[in-house]
Amino acid sequence: MDKILFAYFAVIISIIDLKTYRIPDSILTMYLLLKTCADIRVGDSFMQFEQCASGFIAFLIFYAVYRCAKGLGYGDVKYAAIIGYAVGMRFFFIGALIASIMGIVSFIIGSRLLNWDIKRKLPFAPFLSFGAIAAFIF
Repeated sequence: MDKILFAYFAVIISIIDLKTYRIPDSILTMYLLLKTCADIRVGDSFMQFEQCASGFIAFLIFYAVYRCAKGLGYGDVKYAAIIGYAVGMRFFFIGALIASIMGIVSFIIGSRLLNWDIKRKLPFAPFLSFGAIAAFIF
């Protein structure tokens, strides 16, 4: 159930980010509330602590990139924290690695074939979504 719920929201977030270059807080909040309610219903407090810690660490990592490199939007930072909470630390790192590689490859292809310049914005939520879903699957 968790994987299906996450995939549903990941697709919605990706589509919105592709169209608007924004990730709405309302959708992130809605997913977080649904996921938290489902986790409370399960009742495993250690799992909930681990998920919260994973989300916090994911937030810190992406926030550092946001502040230092200026390559991410703050919506990507919040979405990364949600992904960390949803999938756990191990899957988060795998998913973030997949997302980063896909983003770099997409930009290289776009710069070669479509003459994108270095200042071109590229929505990162679809890559984060794909990376997280791929980490879930593998």
